[in-house]
Amino acid sequence: MSGKNGAIKLGQILCLTAIVAMWGAVGCSQNGGGNDNTGNANDNVGNVNDNSGGSNENTNDNSGGVVLDVVNSGIPIHAMARIEIGDDIIAYTDVAEDQSPNGVNYMVPSAGDTAGRGIPGGADFRPNSFAVAGKKIALTGPTGGDTDFQVSIYDTETDTLTAIPLTDVRLGTIPVGISDPGHIQADGNYIATINSPGDVTDGFMIKIIDVSGAVPVIISFSRNPGEATSTFSVPQVLVDAETMTVAAVNSQDDMFYVYDIENPDDAPVAFAGPGGGIGGGFQYKMDKGVILFSDDGGQNGMYLLDVSDPANEPVLLEPGEGYDSEVFGDYYGYLTTVGPSSAFSASAVGLIADATPIVADDTTILPDSTNWGYFGQGGSIAMGEWNGDVIWFVISPLQWSTTGGSGAGSWNVIYDSPAMEMPVLGSNVVTNPDG
Repeated sequence: MSGKNGAIKLGQILCLTAIVAMWGAVGCSQNGGGNDNTGNANDNVGNVNDNSGGSNENTNDNSGGVVLDVVNSGIPIHAMARIEIGDDIIAYTDVAEDQSPNGVNYMVPSAGDTAGRGIPGGADFRPNSFAVAGKKIALTGPTGGDTDFQVSIYDTETDTLTAIPLTDVRLGTIPVGISDPGHIQADGNYIATINSPGDVTDGFMIKIIDVSGAVPVIISFSRNPGEATSTFSVPQVLVDAETMTVAAVNSQDDMFYVYDIENPDDAPVAFAGPGGGIGGGFQYKMDKGVILFSDDGGQNGMYLLDVSDPANEPVLLEPGEGYDSEVFGDYYGYLTTVGPSSAFSASAVGLIADATPIVADDTTILPDSTNWGYFGQGGSIAMGEWNGDVIWFVISPLQWSTTGGSGAGSWNVIYDSPAMEMPVLGSNVVTNPDG
């Protein structure tokens, strides 16, 4: 997997403007250290170099040879927008003239879109519940009546919208918050759903929508997680296209149930959670068969679980308390409130094989001031890859790193002008793990 496109969801500070960051878009060159920063989100042509943190001296190359091209799309999105990224498409919560949510729209970053392309009936779909698989967008709705829980697939290449019959796929619940667990999940060509067993014909809760072809194909798993009979017992589902696995959480018995997409009639493999149970405060992530999740013991202890071997058990990370999990290849990342004294949370990034990640400290971006925040800290974290380099992002303010750690150079701040007048601020950062 390689992430080539990134998107940053911004709040009112930038007039609800979406910014697209494409790394490696202009080659893999790098400039020297010092206070030189040619990053320019406003002019749409700037690069962010390997020492944009404002340090007077940086003798270490922490850029990994990466150059970022940051482009301000000028597309308004809702202040509480959800963003999902696929194969050169970005789906987002649209905004009406009165600033209220206005369904779902999408853009194509490589085309330099400065306006959404539009989805048939896009304003009628739930603005907080959608996923992107390749060139296709899974939508929830239209709102009103039973279709609130219906899933439709929009093909951006053919401009066709296919509604999945409610007897085949009928969502059990629709989370309210954009970051809440339980939303439909996508990876590769697969879209994972949690269904109301009493409303679908076969009574099966966990289903995959395969959108690799022109017509969506439903794959139903014939064993419900832990024999669950209600979706209230199954708060979230995860899908990993690379290992062809789906994992569902059963909150009643605190188990992960892992399914084989190629053998949907096989019994799922059960993995017990830690002693504190499996938490559910945020959506977990899975990549290459490794899940990063939290316990339910009140401290949100963070754990890694490799589901490739039924004998494996969860591994506790240190520091343990955290949220906003990211897993990418051989790496993981999350935000932790253990250690730092700032208002935001510190990035904790590391190798899957190492249970002690690198944690950012309280080094301020502006000397002697906290106005611009701290290196490596923020309210959201994401991961991607370019030419073999894993890149971590945090926001706010928007920063990137190939190493993790603290201070200028370890974390590189993206500014809104060459004069470094203000870092790019926002509320959420999202990358595309599928390329």
